[in-house]
Amino acid sequence: MEESFEEMMKSYINNYLDFDIGKKTMFLSMARVLNNNNISKINYLLNSTAYFMWSLKDLEHISVSLQNLLNVNCNELSENSCKIICDTIIKVCELCDLIEIHMISDFELKSEVNRIYTSISRLNVMRRVLTLEEWIEMSDLDEEKQDCLIQNKYTPPERAEESRLKKYGYSVAWNSDMTTKQRQALLKELIETGKESKGYIISYLKHNIQINGKKKTNEFALKKWQEDLDFVYSL
Repeated sequence: MEESFEEMMKSYINNYLDFDIGKKTMFLSMARVLNNNNISKINYLLNSTAYFMWSLKDLEHISVSLQNLLNVNCNELSENSCKIICDTIIKVCELCDLIEIHMISDFELKSEVNRIYTSISRLNVMRRVLTLEEWIEMSDLDEEKQDCLIQNKYTPPERAEESRLKKYGYSVAWNSDMTTKQRQALLKELIETGKESKGYIISYLKHNIQINGKKKTNEFALKKWQEDLDFVYSL
């Protein structure tokens, strides 16, 4: 009886997999398992390392967004959508492994995350927006300004019409004559002379990457901000 039941199950599964819906269901079921593993791994990394915090939160946002997509009826997902989802899950898994063994730089990780966001934008998955709490945590504001910011009475310096760094000549505009070496030399000088704090400059660059970097017209500026952020971190 047991052998008969086993043969019946094998026959049922084989017949089911002969249909496209069966193949897609099995494929996406495996994708759900892998994606759930990614979410567990990301949560572990968020609790065990102080590095790559913002990129890990982006990966968490991406994985949860994919989870929501995988929970819909698989008939609603096109073959191309399924491929994007599965390719993304595999990429996130690879990035988590590299993060765990510290075999990837902050700049490389952010570049990979940006590529993922570009890919899954076709699935209507939006980028994670920097929260007020995150901005405050990484900024170099005194307690009074933090309290004002929380009460919506203070405008972050990054959002001012003309930033403090711009007043010193810092620019990533496409028509700017500043080279990478000149930009980074300026940032180093500002920090070493005490004109601006390292924390403020990091906050400024992170804000532009998170907010202004999402605009397609800022593609080249985004790369410059990321290069400068890695440079300031190394000081």
